[in-house]
Amino acid sequence: MPNSTDQITLWDPSSLRNPQSSLPDLPNEHGYVLLLLNQQIKDITFLKHLWTNANFRVCGDGGGNRLYDALDEKDRCAYSPNAICGDLDSLRAEVQEYYISVGVDVVHDPGQDSTDFGKCLDYIQRNYKPPFSPGKLVDHVVTIVVYNALGGRVDHAFHSIHQLHLAISQKGPQRRKIFLLSEEGITFLLAKGENQISLPKEVFGPTCGIIPVGGPSMISTSGLVWDVTDWETAFGGKVSTSNALKEEVVMVFTTEPVLFTVEIKAASFDFQS
Repeated sequence: MPNSTDQITLWDPSSLRNPQSSLPDLPNEHGYVLLLLNQQIKDITFLKHLWTNANFRVCGDGGGNRLYDALDEKDRCAYSPNAICGDLDSLRAEVQEYYISVGVDVVHDPGQDSTDFGKCLDYIQRNYKPPFSPGKLVDHVVTIVVYNALGGRVDHAFHSIHQLHLAISQKGPQRRKIFLLSEEGITFLLAKGENQISLPKEVFGPTCGIIPVGGPSMISTSGLVWDVTDWETAFGGKVSTSNALKEEVVMVFTTEPVLFTVEIKAASFDFQS
C-alpha cells in the first residue's frame, strides 16, 4: 500500500496479501475495501483470499450476480457483501431477493451521471469507516482493491483507469488509493514525482509496463531491464510496454501521473502470513 515519505511515494502492493492487524479481535487496520464489478470471476479461491483480507466488501450491480453464481449454496452466506450498489439494471431478481434476505444493503441509485463503479465508490465514502488502533492517528487514506476491473468491455476498462485519476486528485477527509487486481496482474497510478515500488520476485513479474494514459510525461526509471532517463512517453510516441523487472525495488520518476502495471504470480500471491 502507498505512503509518502520525503516527497517519495512508497508502494508495496505485496502487502495486500496479508494486511495484518496487531489487534486480533478487530478488523485489519491496514486492510482494504474489496469491490467486485460485473466481470467474470475466474478463480474463486483467489477471490476468497482477497475477501478474507478485506475489511469491507461491495458489489457493483451485476457483480452481485457474478458472486452468487460463483459460490455454492453453503458458501453464499459466508461470502455475502456488505452492499450491492448501482442502477440495478443487471442484478437478477432472485439474486437481489437472496442477498436482501441475508442482510445485504442493496442500494438502488438510478442516476445516469455516474457508473456503477462510481456509485460504489460514493457508497464506500459514505459508509466505510476505516478501523484503527487505539492511540494511533486515524489514516484517512482508504485502499480499495477492485477485482478484475480491466476485463470485459474496453470502455469499462478505460472507465476503471479514469477512476484512478479521479482518486489521485481527490481532496477531503477520506482519500482513495485504488488498485486494479486480477489473477494476471495489478495496476495502479503512480503519483507525480518520485515513486518507489517494492516488487518481490516470488510474487511479481517479470513483465511490467508504464503507460501515459493521462497525457505525455517525462520519466526516469531504475530497477527495470530496459531503464530510461529523461525519456518522454506519450501515445503516438514512445511507450514502455512489455518491459521487465530486474530488481525487487523499482524507482520511477515521472513529471505527470502514469499507469504502472505488473504481472503477478497468482500461485505465489497466497495471502499467507
